[in-house]
Amino acid sequence: MIFTYSDCKFVINCIKGKWKTIKYYFKIKEIQKIIIQDLYNNIPEIYWIKAHNKIPGNEEADKLAKEARIEAELKQPKLLKSINKNKLHTNNNDGLTDEFINYWNIQWTNPFKNEFDKWTKSIIKNINESNWFYKEILLRLNNNELRIICRLISGKVCLNYYLNKMKIKNNKNCDCAKENEKIDETIEHYLLECNIYKNYRIILFNKVKKYVGNDENEINCKLLLTGFHNKFRYISLDNQLLIIRSTIQFVLNTNKKI
Repeated sequence: MIFTYSDCKFVINCIKGKWKTIKYYFKIKEIQKIIIQDLYNNIPEIYWIKAHNKIPGNEEADKLAKEARIEAELKQPKLLKSINKNKLHTNNNDGLTDEFINYWNIQWTNPFKNEFDKWTKSIIKNINESNWFYKEILLRLNNNELRIICRLISGKVCLNYYLNKMKIKNNKNCDCAKENEKIDETIEHYLLECNIYKNYRIILFNKVKKYVGNDENEINCKLLLTGFHNKFRYISLDNQLLIIRSTIQFVLNTNKKI
């Protein structure tokens, strides 16, 4: 009999297959493989235990984790240097070291790092763009606007494509698809193509076209969600906010639960 104990319910539910994780997908798969490799001789059992409750095995695991963190800090002191809280929000890096920013940017822009991140990386290209977007755009939005835009940028939305990927729905087709027609209900399809919301999209595009030379073909998801456009770099901050809020209004008009 193999017993596995953890003080993290998230980890337990992922190992059991009840929850899905994108960030730790490959690590969870590796753990699952180890647990079931001797399944015929040992039936695995997984239990949650309360953290910091003086359970010997859990206390030992916590100790080893802290030792590993300290060892990592000693090996990479510049990378893991504590943030200078006195400099927060006073410079472009918010007190983070250049080494940390460079390392973070390498991970962000690595196309082979994680296949599930491709959507977000197609919208926010690098850390500098992310920092600017956070400070200049996101901080100017209210909570409801933030919720809508952040979900659309992260890709974690209540559209059939994502719900199917998370095993919540069996079908990833959009409701606009005809019989025997396959049209994935992705964010891109929802914002740019779906016939169900055609009238609302006309209103949205009419508001946005004047910022891209009145050319509807230049409107893409990056422009709608961030106000950025690689071809039209002269769009002012105020107009970027207008574009983003127009997209938010489109979502509200469609009554789609994002």
